[in-house]
Amino acid sequence: AQREGPDGDRFWGIDGGFYDDYLQDWVEVFGERLRIVLFDDLMNSPTECSKSVCAWLGLDGSVFDGIQLQVENRSVNFRSGTMQKLAVALNDGAEQFWRRFPRLKQTLRDWYYRINGEEFEERIPAEVRQHLNQVFGPHNQRLAEGLTALGYRDLPAWLGGAE
Repeated sequence: AQREGPDGDRFWGIDGGFYDDYLQDWVEVFGERLRIVLFDDLMNSPTECSKSVCAWLGLDGSVFDGIQLQVENRSVNFRSGTMQKLAVALNDGAEQFWRRFPRLKQTLRDWYYRINGEEFEERIPAEVRQHLNQVFGPHNQRLAEGLTALGYRDLPAWLGGAE
């Protein structure tokens, strides 16, 4: 199903999203050492998901206790393009400074989003969504079957789960 591969093929991202094509190879190579973490789980419950991975690895997950995990590079729309360009330039130009003062960066970022940010709403036209469902639907169904066979439960809605 792969068209050309990641080297220069701009459509490989579509075929690369046919996860069912790769699942069995990963299982054969890693066997019991394979743990699949769905991005949906990480987004919905970042602390619990991270602690679960730690437990699976035999690591102490208590490092996540009391930590507020948050999205660092969320997608947002902005009101002023000029202000956005200035913010990007300031961020890029002072990267070493921001690494030394992450709380200051977070505070300024929060203020920036309040002043110049707008909620990001992804809009996919119905005909595009229908086409994507036709393209990815059979692959997602096979992936759901493969994950279920491996013992995974509570799959997300895009895999036919109840979410």
